[in-house]
Amino acid sequence: MKIKDYYKFRTENVISYEFYMTRFGQIIIGSTSDGICYLHFINDEILAEQNFKLYFSDCNISKQESSQHKIALQIIEHNIWPEMLNLQVKGTDFQYKIWRGLTKIQSGQITTYSELAKNLGIEGASRAVGSAIGTNEIAYLIPCHRVVQKTGKLAGFRWGEDLKVKLLQTELL
Repeated sequence: MKIKDYYKFRTENVISYEFYMTRFGQIIIGSTSDGICYLHFINDEILAEQNFKLYFSDCNISKQESSQHKIALQIIEHNIWPEMLNLQVKGTDFQYKIWRGLTKIQSGQITTYSELAKNLGIEGASRAVGSAIGTNEIAYLIPCHRVVQKTGKLAGFRWGEDLKVKLLQTELL
């Protein structure tokens, strides 16, 4: 995965957002001029827009398409990754570490929370890893769907088990 080291999010950013229909269902994408900062799978545009605005309540927000959105859509729809993908995330240093670790999991591969913790040098912190994964606001591009429970159970995906299965199956094709 070709992802530039994450930009720390700055509240002075202007955030553009828009809704799109994809092969996995409807999504909302948010971006700044520095990169993609939000991607959620959604069922309800009104609720999604409210949640988006609440999450970025300290920022200037504009409902409009951006070139960053087109990049995200190329990845989701056609698995066409740019030479460099810029993501701008809000989070703690620990969360950044976990999210970076997620991007190292190859497409079509899965890992467990405890394996991810061990690979990141924080063995025994699988619950903390799970909590950090649960706060990922950039679905699919930071591939939290590639982590499963050590029993193999797919539970714990914020957008539902059915979508997680579909995402993983698509990667195996």
